[in-house]
Amino acid sequence: MELKLDIIRHAKSSWDDPSQRDFDRPLNSRGLSDAPIMAKRYVSLYQPTLLLSSDATRAIQTAVIFHREFPKIPIVKENRIYEATPATLINIISQLPSEHSHIALFGHQPGLSALVAYFTNSDHHIPTCGISSLKFYVDEWKECAQSTAKEIGFIYPRDGK
Repeated sequence: MELKLDIIRHAKSSWDDPSQRDFDRPLNSRGLSDAPIMAKRYVSLYQPTLLLSSDATRAIQTAVIFHREFPKIPIVKENRIYEATPATLINIISQLPSEHSHIALFGHQPGLSALVAYFTNSDHHIPTCGISSLKFYVDEWKECAQSTAKEIGFIYPRDGK
């Protein structure tokens, strides 16, 4: 069996209000423009069965925009994704239900890029609204471990496609 995990960094967020908590920062105009474009590109390539998102405002806003392309797929909020270390993200992934063989995870830096590096033994930065798609040749999410994934796709808003 194979499992697929699409790691999606939230779209560009606003820094307009310096008094606003980081957790509450919404998407800015570029983020609101990039996310629908990336959602349309994403739906043409992938078909997840679950959208799993940080509950921070900018991440959930991004997930909701993607959800418009997948209205029948649930969005699950996971508060541990915000400011998560790779170890926390690995723990979350290991507990995912195996009936979902293709999951889109919406989150934040630096954890997401470190997670891709851990699973693929590669090193690249995921820009805002960037998507790294991973494939694991395992039967259950708890079997996903270091260097067990292959990156099968990497797209981002300014990649010229």
